[in-house]
Amino acid sequence: VEKSEEYVAAIMQGQTMTPVELDFHTTNDGIHVLEMHSYPIQVNGRPLVLSTSRDITVHKKAKDVLHIANIEMERALHMKDEFLANMSHELRTPLNAILGISESLEEQIIGTLNEKQLKYLGTINESGRHLLELINDILDLAKIEAGRLDLNITDVDPNHLCNSSLRMVKELAQ
Repeated sequence: VEKSEEYVAAIMQGQTMTPVELDFHTTNDGIHVLEMHSYPIQVNGRPLVLSTSRDITVHKKAKDVLHIANIEMERALHMKDEFLANMSHELRTPLNAILGISESLEEQIIGTLNEKQLKYLGTINESGRHLLELINDILDLAKIEAGRLDLNITDVDPNHLCNSSLRMVKELAQ
């Protein structure tokens, strides 16, 4: 009551006020929130205040639920980004070892390889590099969502892309 009286008094003094929210207790121990708008008017030369109110209880509850949902969503997004960063590191470490060993084998440092073995090593190396690109793409998606990605446009040779794809699935297809 005191809050509404102060609001009406301010309106009577000519102050421009934003609507006031008032809590009303109901008979079943519930609380309703009313939004009150008041305007100064003149009736027969007498200054009066015209007030209207509307029940915004449902609106307030929905706003609170939305606020909580937004907090939970932000927490989930942060956890997802953290998971992606950790997983990329965990995936890159063994993948870099695989790529390094396959490159060493291709260079035939520890012995001569036949043509078929070199071909298989080439497929391992190419597939590993493709997997590394996929991991980087997943991280880029996280960066896009966070607004931290710089776009880097490069030319792509479609013939090379198609041939690489065919080599990667050739063994599985056969």
